[in-house]
Amino acid sequence: MIEANAQLLARAQGLLAAGRAAESERLYRQLLLHTHVIDFEYDEWLRGIAECYRVLGRAREAGCVYLYLHAFDRAAEMFPSATSPVDAARVKELEARRVGGEQGNKLYAEAARQFADANRHVLAAIAYAQASSPREERKAWERVLRDPRLRGRMYAQALVHFNVGIAATR
Repeated sequence: MIEANAQLLARAQGLLAAGRAAESERLYRQLLLHTHVIDFEYDEWLRGIAECYRVLGRAREAGCVYLYLHAFDRAAEMFPSATSPVDAARVKELEARRVGGEQGNKLYAEAARQFADANRHVLAAIAYAQASSPREERKAWERVLRDPRLRGRMYAQALVHFNVGIAATR
């Protein structure tokens, strides 16, 4: 099995290098069905399929694979803020979770701003909370309260009011 995987990988890499990404992707998919292998080997296959997706113009798939691999710089390239604002913010949020500390807080705050710019105010509020920015968190929850989609949804309104209160006490 190991030898067969090595041969399949060599073929996939060769096809990708030859500009035949679609054929290479099919081989990488076959390899990725083998989930019982060592992590570094599986990660190599994932990097290969991500490159196939990138070459094929399938940025979303490539970006998701790069996120899984914690290759945040590569993922960010696949999710430009102008065309994929929510995904770009998610990259920042996941990177912040990984980094932690003061740098993580800065990344959470950037993610929150991007979520807010994309009108995802609940996600923005949560990211502001993670960034230890209670004033901004409260403002984001208050924007959620003004959303007309909450009218008549008493339970959802109560949850948002609760979160406004929690942010106000921080």
